Amino acid sequence: MNNKDNTIVLASASPRRKMILERLGIPFIVMPADIDETLPDLSPEDAVKELAVKKAESICSAGQLKHRWYLAADTMVLIDGKMLGKPADIIEAEAFLGALSGRKHQVITGIALFDAEKREMRTGTDSAHVWFAALTDKDITWYLSTGEWNGAAGAYRIQEMGECLVEKIEGSCSNIMGLPIRLFFSILLSAGYPAYNLPSG
Repeated sequence: MNNKDNTIVLASASPRRKMILERLGIPFIVMPADIDETLPDLSPEDAVKELAVKKAESICSAGQLKHRWYLAADTMVLIDGKMLGKPADIIEAEAFLGALSGRKHQVITGIALFDAEKREMRTGTDSAHVWFAALTDKDITWYLSTGEWNGAAGAYRIQEMGECLVEKIEGSCSNIMGLPIRLFFSILLSAGYPAYNLPSG
């Protein structure tokens, strides 16, 4: 393990999380985690944190700790006390969108950052609220046809065409995208990651 290497190993193939790391100028490589992402029977905050930790642990084991920093995140939607993760198929995606139509829901993201040098796992959660427009059957059929529902918590992606379904948000947009920037940056600093010393450009 190269302790001077500031590369973060990202336990996700999510284009949104990759885009956020690129925007922050943080060097990273992608190593998607292969775990059971069924939401555990815990509070929403604890559920996303546990899945994020499991993802981080999975890539630490697979990568045999060749790097120092390992990052994972998990996002879910909460409505009426029910946790919505990634839909299993298009039928479940349609049900999710129908449940969210015309209503406010909460999006919660958990982060886990593992420092292999210190053997420390740091975690945190962030949440935001999203108001959906009242969707017609045509709206839902159109959005399902985009395929964006696949692999997306709550069956939509706000940073893509899913924004057409949203009337307003309250909180961090990056949280809804899957990696809340302020929380992530705070965790990096608390872990001793040299976030202020990365080369620009």
